[in-house]
Amino acid sequence: MMKVKDFPHLVRDPKSKAIVNIDKNAFYEYNQKNLVKDNMARMDNEINTIKQSVNEIKELLIKMAEK
Repeated sequence: MMKVKDFPHLVRDPKSKAIVNIDKNAFYEYNQKNLVKDNMARMDNEINTIKQSVNEIKELLIKMAEK
């Protein structure tokens, strides 16, 4: 791997000629952000499922009260 001039966290792969970021902190932060996004999406789905269940229970209670 050869360092990229003026960019201490970048190196060039000699085989593929790809530029690779070797900054482990940046990689960790990127993964943390994605983890937070995934957790937020999962919680959003769970909240929507709970809302739907509460609405179904509410409808059943209304039907029972009408009898």
